[in-house]
Amino acid sequence: MHTGWSLPGGTVEEGEDFSAAFRREIIEEIGVSLDLVDLIEVQRKKFISPQGESFDFLLAVFEARMREEELPGPTDDAIAEGLEIALFYLADIPSEMILGDRQKLTHHLKAS
Repeated sequence: MHTGWSLPGGTVEEGEDFSAAFRREIIEEIGVSLDLVDLIEVQRKKFISPQGESFDFLLAVFEARMREEELPGPTDDAIAEGLEIALFYLADIPSEMILGDRQKLTHHLKAS
């Protein structure tokens, strides 16, 4: 199990495209609606489990604006997954981020 902050994420379900999966995961994990959804990067990745099993996958990175002015309380899915949800100013992005998420944020925020 990973510890630390991360960007919201999940898997694409059968019949979904990347954008639909992104919107669904945001609603499930954070409980907010999105505007201005933009796919900004697709990365080819390889996952290797501690048991040595591996598989290739695509990682889609999105940029979007939430419609709400504040975060709602935790969603049922966030509670079930033990997630803590928070917003951060650019200068306060946690250093304890997993899966290279801090680098993704700083790279894409500097580019915008």
